Amino acid sequence: MDLYRIDSAEEFEMIGPEEMLDGTGISVVEWAEKAGDFFPERTMAVTFSIEEGGKRKITIEGTKW
Repeated sequence: MDLYRIDSAEEFEMIGPEEMLDGTGISVVEWAEKAGDFFPERTMAVTFSIEEGGKRKITIEGTKW
């Protein structure tokens, strides 16, 4: 899901994401910070950033599977 055009957590909830997030598969969400605290407890966050000198950093946080 790409939440770039979502303006609030309430708007995200209105599109009915439960079916996509509570299933047995994996959901990938871009711009997830726009959804607030809507995600289930078993969520993992993968963050990509660019550090000094152009070096890329990938951080993974959350529940172990």
